[in-house]
Amino acid sequence: MEGPATYLSDYFHWFVDRDGRHWKLGPWCCTTKGVRFRDAVLVKGYPFFVGALGSLRALQLQQFLDESKPIWVKPGFRYDEETGMTPRTDLSILFRALGFAADHHRDDRRKGVGASPYINHPIAVASELVGAGVEDVEVIAAALLHDTVEDTWATPEDIGAQFGPRVQELVEAVTDDKSLKSRERRRLQVVHAPDLDPGAKLIKIADKTANVHDVGHDPPASWPLQRRADYLDWTERVVEGCRGVNDTLERRYDNELSSARYRVKQALEAEGAE
Repeated sequence: MEGPATYLSDYFHWFVDRDGRHWKLGPWCCTTKGVRFRDAVLVKGYPFFVGALGSLRALQLQQFLDESKPIWVKPGFRYDEETGMTPRTDLSILFRALGFAADHHRDDRRKGVGASPYINHPIAVASELVGAGVEDVEVIAAALLHDTVEDTWATPEDIGAQFGPRVQELVEAVTDDKSLKSRERRRLQVVHAPDLDPGAKLIKIADKTANVHDVGHDPPASWPLQRRADYLDWTERVVEGCRGVNDTLERRYDNELSSARYRVKQALEAEGAE
């Protein structure tokens, strides 16, 4: 029997009862009277909710657990009597996140000469994660949503209400405070990078990888070559604080950085020769 183990974050516990039913308990908090869960939801054919028990106090919760004889589900997994613990996949949250991001970025364009639709950028960031073997759907969903709070009318509460507290936390972790000047925002990204949640570090590296690619291949028309070079140097300092979470993703960033620097260097040399 597993656990008890939290499911991906400290907000929910998942388990399977003796009848093979999946249950979600949460959110929870520890008190002097024990652990209290706000609700318990029966899940059939995870992740579809089909019932709820309402509020459970400590004594009710203990009775409920005694009767259900739970098998605790590992983080990122689900349980089946025939297959045991298997990795969780939930494509629905990804398509919902993609739709949310597409709607909120519908009038936005990238700064490059090609002025591609902005939604191409969060898709590229999510694709970098998937290509590096990241399977945590909440991290990938947060990657799709990572610029919605910073650049659109979406609020952190909107993200939390539709995608859950962990996705909200990840999006907030990679969102700049637009009330600050650009130079200060960039400084803070470097300072805060080492303290980010591992999931947020993944998103940050993937974001910088996609941006470095664009600077090398389709840079903002208004950026002189030196500004492009300075931007590449800055991303390197941010990523340095995020390393250690995914070797494949970090190599992808390094390769894009080398390619972009080569392109900028060639352009600078050509400019100097004129």
